[in-house]
Amino acid sequence: MKKTGILLLSLLLWPIYSWAASSTSSLSSSKGYTETRYPIVLVHGLFGFDNIAGVDYFYGIPRALSRSGAKVYVAQVSATNSNEARGEQLLRQVKRILAITGARR
Repeated sequence: MKKTGILLLSLLLWPIYSWAASSTSSLSSSKGYTETRYPIVLVHGLFGFDNIAGVDYFYGIPRALSRSGAKVYVAQVSATNSNEARGEQLLRQVKRILAITGARR
């Protein structure tokens, strides 16, 4: 039963994933359009995941942005902890990213 639900979910999400992948690949051909002064940090929401049933949470966006010049970081925070705990985890990672990149923000 569980496998059937996962299969059904992946079949329902596949058109969205395909559209996102094709639209980001066409944009990524113009090198440098995403270069920014500050790094980009992506953070998933509550119950966030990296990859489930073959579906990437951010639909390949970090890779596409990186290929065209952006400095992209994906934060890893607890999926189900309290907002305070998740915020503290994110703060530590942002401070680390700032130290690595030398950016002020």
